[in-house]
Amino acid sequence: MENPSKMNLALKWGGIMGVVLIVVSLLLYLAGMTDIESGESNWIGTLLNYIVSIGAIYMAVAEYKKLNRDKLSIGDATVIGILAGIIGGLFMALYTYVFMTMIAPEMLDAIRDQAMAGAGDMSNDQEEQMADMMDMFVSPGFMTAMTVIMKFFLGLIVGFILGLVMKNENVNTILEDID
Repeated sequence: MENPSKMNLALKWGGIMGVVLIVVSLLLYLAGMTDIESGESNWIGTLLNYIVSIGAIYMAVAEYKKLNRDKLSIGDATVIGILAGIIGGLFMALYTYVFMTMIAPEMLDAIRDQAMAGAGDMSNDQEEQMADMMDMFVSPGFMTAMTVIMKFFLGLIVGFILGLVMKNENVNTILEDID
């Protein structure tokens, strides 16, 4: 029997993760639970983000283990977690880019203005340097890249932990010992 495809499972569950996170994010925005000044949702949004992300990674690892005759290594779980995290992150990155450029472009200006106001007294040169840095860090491109990177690390950590908890590498030898 052939091993199940890690990429297919990552595409499936990472895609589900991304779509659900987009729907949750849009619902929070439409319900007024996203702060326009900072671009952040309240604690409910953060909690839902982690629940959906961790749940999707768990489902991908659990399905792989089931399809692989109950065999799972830490490495397999980690790879699946990373792949699902990246796929979900790519969905969220695309949504973030569209959101920040088309749906709520004023959010970027508000975040930039808030950061500049918190900088305090500066000379004109320092203020110009700060504005240039803000333009780089508070841009749709940078935010989309950070979304993928954050989901990569979440997938790495969650996949590794799931691998430690769910591993079962010696299923065949255990079954042979019973006979």
